[in-house]
Amino acid sequence: MRIIKIPRVLTKNRAEEEFEREIPNIIVKESKKFGIKTDLEEIHIDNFNIPEAEKLVEGNAREEFEKQDFVVFLSQSKEVNDILKRVFCERFDNAFVLALDSTVKFDNLEMFSDMITEKINRKDIFLQINMNILDRAFAPGILEPEPLGLSNREFFYILRRLARCQGLKAISICGISREKDEKNDLITCKTAARILKEFARP
Repeated sequence: MRIIKIPRVLTKNRAEEEFEREIPNIIVKESKKFGIKTDLEEIHIDNFNIPEAEKLVEGNAREEFEKQDFVVFLSQSKEVNDILKRVFCERFDNAFVLALDSTVKFDNLEMFSDMITEKINRKDIFLQINMNILDRAFAPGILEPEPLGLSNREFFYILRRLARCQGLKAISICGISREKDEKNDLITCKTAARILKEFARP
């Protein structure tokens, strides 16, 4: 599994930056417990030089979308996700970016899953996951928690449906606070590692 770590963190000081930017490393470490073989690369950026950081993210993302059949991006920044989305849509004529975040609401889980899988059929898909889609009871390390999130059962049911889609080209995972998660046995990082397990390919 090709994984690109993008430690883009908006903080007030470098000490806080260094602490929070370890989230992608923690997720990768947890994923190894599932036996996932990874091909890792990190985009080394200076979070205090935003124009240069965004330029590096854009250039590296463009190269990955050109070369890889499937790639995972681990970041903590919605700004990074916006750059990845734009580059992906420029690369693929049939692009479809599906955001799974706190705005996802439904009355019937199976009907909702049927609807989104039908909508993305025959598309080139970029799945962007913000961990705030989950309820805090299941992901206490969420960076920006919202009320009434999904349960693990609901969330992973949707993911398993999406993992079978032939056109899936990339996923990104963001939205974890290391400070919050370390107080809760890294539950949210472990859940993110389970996401990688669902999308791991032979």
